[in-house]
Amino acid sequence: MKLLSKSLLVLVVLLFLAACEKEKTTHKPDTAAALANYWDGQTNLANSLVNRDATMNSIEQAIMNLGNSKDPNPYAELDALVETYIQQSDAAANYFITMRNLEDNIVPYGDDKGLLGDIARGIYNKSADAVISSGRMVRSGYRVLSGKQSLRQVLNDPESGIPIVSSFAADLQRHNANRDAAIRYSILQNDTQEGNVPIPDLPGNTLEEKANYYINLSDEDPLKLELRSYVSLWDADERIRTAATAKKLGETGVKLVGDAYGGGIGEWTNEVLNQHMTPDQDPSDKGSMKIKVNSSASGNPPIQGPKTLIIDRVDTPDNDPRVTVIIDAPAELTQELPTGNYNVIAMADEFIRNVEGAVSVVKENLTNQVNQLLKLAENAIIIESITPNPETVTLGSTARVNLVCMSTLGKTSVSIGALPVANIQT
Repeated sequence: MKLLSKSLLVLVVLLFLAACEKEKTTHKPDTAAALANYWDGQTNLANSLVNRDATMNSIEQAIMNLGNSKDPNPYAELDALVETYIQQSDAAANYFITMRNLEDNIVPYGDDKGLLGDIARGIYNKSADAVISSGRMVRSGYRVLSGKQSLRQVLNDPESGIPIVSSFAADLQRHNANRDAAIRYSILQNDTQEGNVPIPDLPGNTLEEKANYYINLSDEDPLKLELRSYVSLWDADERIRTAATAKKLGETGVKLVGDAYGGGIGEWTNEVLNQHMTPDQDPSDKGSMKIKVNSSASGNPPIQGPKTLIIDRVDTPDNDPRVTVIIDAPAELTQELPTGNYNVIAMADEFIRNVEGAVSVVKENLTNQVNQLLKLAENAIIIESITPNPETVTLGSTARVNLVCMSTLGKTSVSIGALPVANIQT
């Protein structure tokens, strides 16, 4: 009796490769290209978010500078900046959609090998919607706080981006209330705030009558809109609050942080904690997640090259998502987060992105989350197993060989049929 020889094994391998490639062609042909282009895609996304955040910084600074403005149209600079922010928000949304499209092209080879493409697609979709919405919210908030429209008019606009029942709408209403209180107080003190409160022109014989006349104006009255907008010119505290509201409107849904972006790690980790807090959540209701980004190579060493992390809070409503993009992330990051479940995408140059779904953060506990990334260039299709049936054959008989094709994208079982052993040299 002669056993299956080396020559037969060589033929098996050749037939295996043909079988695996034949199986592979049943899927989209651009999976490899999508993986290869993934890092460039996230780089374009990160750059678009950096540009957008730079504009938000300029918006905040322009608001703070209103107290020094002698321009007859003090909001002219802000008009242009807000329009730029809208355009950059739309551009960032398109890059999120590009990442979603790359995920569409990453098709598991056989059985899904933990790629979790549905989770990644969901994150990119909600992020695209969120940056568009946040751009619109900044514009809507600006229209209210610059006196161009009332809050009611803004909320009735289907493209306002601000849900009628939301902390964002409540913030704008508080601004209006605070500004009305400041104007009323100025009137009662007979303080025109350098001409920004036209007390002599207000109807009434006493300061109290003039104050009551102002308060009783409708929110849509042009005079009330104008005087509210002037408060930021003479009230430094209101400028600080207005700048903070602009940032909240623009960055609550999708926030960009990271060492290269600006600010120390302690500063932006606190910002991330606050971003993921829901309005009704106790600030003490938090834990920590230690995120490591390692290579899947022997010993699982930390990846030292450029890395990007995306943290997505799972248990938030569709119209109020919380997604953080961390660029130039460290190989190990301990991030405080509100209790809840989070999805994490880890990306690194020359590696295949990794997705971890529904990672739980428990109050006053540390969750260790290790993201192991495969090296892109080292994960071609390989043989996982070859199983002949029967295992021992003689010349003149046949053997059926079952092969398990494996790759980074998954694995599949392929039968290459009966091999005539009589035709094989032994």
